[in-house]
Amino acid sequence: MGSITDVSSPEFEEDKAKLRITTNLSFSPLFNYPKFIKVLNTNKVKSHIFDRVISYTKEGYEFVNLVCISLYKLFIIHNASLNELFVNTIHHRSLSISELNLNNPTFISNIKKVTLYSSTGEIQSFFTLTSSIKHLNIHVDEFELSEILSDLIQSLPQLLTLSTQYSNVSLSNAAFKSYPNSLTSIKFTFCDFLNVSSFDDFKYLTQLRSLQFIYCKGINTQFFQPLLDISTPPLEIKTLKVVGMIEGITLLLQKIGPYLEHLELNLTNVLEKNKAFESVVNYCNKIKYLCVGNFDDGNILQLYNMITHNKHIKYLTIGNDDARRKSNILEGLGQILPNSLKYLILSLAIDPIHLNIFFDHCHHIDILLIKNLNRNDIDITFKYLKNFVKEKKGVKNLAYYVNDIFEPLIHQKLEQMACEIQPFVKMKDFYESIVDISDFEISC
Repeated sequence: MGSITDVSSPEFEEDKAKLRITTNLSFSPLFNYPKFIKVLNTNKVKSHIFDRVISYTKEGYEFVNLVCISLYKLFIIHNASLNELFVNTIHHRSLSISELNLNNPTFISNIKKVTLYSSTGEIQSFFTLTSSIKHLNIHVDEFELSEILSDLIQSLPQLLTLSTQYSNVSLSNAAFKSYPNSLTSIKFTFCDFLNVSSFDDFKYLTQLRSLQFIYCKGINTQFFQPLLDISTPPLEIKTLKVVGMIEGITLLLQKIGPYLEHLELNLTNVLEKNKAFESVVNYCNKIKYLCVGNFDDGNILQLYNMITHNKHIKYLTIGNDDARRKSNILEGLGQILPNSLKYLILSLAIDPIHLNIFFDHCHHIDILLIKNLNRNDIDITFKYLKNFVKEKKGVKNLAYYVNDIFEPLIHQKLEQMACEIQPFVKMKDFYESIVDISDFEISC
């Protein structure tokens, strides 16, 4: 690969001087490596440099940004053509790619997947250069995406998936009209719909297969009504994720229940939560991936019914981030797990007695991930865990995690006890082993 030390163009000489590169490491590459590189993720580049080279200082950020820009230029000079790009310029104002893209439009002319964490101005300049994007994830730092979102959507005729974060959302009545047979996935994270007067635009999304709302404002029955009104063809949403204070989800669950295969619910409104759980029991029976959070003891019977009613569950996550809530759900969980279940996450303040009862009735899990919010009884919990993996021999992969706020002594004890378990099961990193609901989306 031609390296930064080989390039002698004027624009590179300044970068090389700033990076204190004074030697040329000349060699003859077998072929033009940059031309074959199709993915560029500046976040991973930054992380790699910070972890191994420098500290998180102002000078450090400037150095990393310069490396990323130089790498970007290097790919352009060697006629690379990207398929996927991830660029984060939020809090890194010097990492601006607008001018580079404008001067070298072929670099992104065939790009298919884009993730941009940037300002609205940077985003606008980017999308004037390409219409080939199929998968788009935009995150703005000004909370004002509303002015350009409709235009942005209409400029991308091949768009399949759309994800947007931290923005006020306003859609014209024609924003989705051009995509009745293409747009299949939408994800809104920390978006504000409070000032939206009409949601009629959603009536065009007849091919929607995945819908996610994560901590959004202004989501209610009026929001979902255009989707509820779709009759021909039927709305066959297979993936649904709803997190936060959201109203009206019950009616949507009733409509898409026969098609739903992947479901994540983490609702904060008690009434909405109870109604949603009942709708899952009554209308959904094909769920393969189920993730439920923020429940209390009053929901345990509903959760049991959700699990027993869906006999094809392969991935199950049960979690509560509130350490004050007990793990009573474990007492009856092992008895009702379907034979199809292969993957289980328990994120609870675990009482070892409840865990032992669960283990007595649990027989067929390949991957078990445990996040324990209880700082007490660590020794007893691990004793039961060790006996389980040793005697049942069904668990092939295990991950165990405790909060970082626990004292170093607790972490040391955990490491020691983990070593005792390793002869009987393959230990995994907890977060690297998580299967997210978005992993089930089909990428084209």
